[in-house]
Amino acid sequence: MSSTQARPHLRKALENRNYATLVDPRLQGNYNDQEMANMVSCATACVHRASWRRPRMSQIVRALEGDAALMDLDVGITP
Repeated sequence: MSSTQARPHLRKALENRNYATLVDPRLQGNYNDQEMANMVSCATACVHRASWRRPRMSQIVRALEGDAALMDLDVGITP
């Protein structure tokens, strides 16, 4: 799936807080909703149309570890 195709799926999952179509079915729904929301938010930031607005991997790591706000990922990065 291309990033163009992924963006709407990721946004819809975030809006509906329904991650079933994104999660490995072998998990059988056994996952933390907040952690999944964080991962999907990070993924959404990583497939931004403008490459300069995509976060660095170090920012993603900090966001997933809880050391950075997820909203900071959407601000963009000056090239």
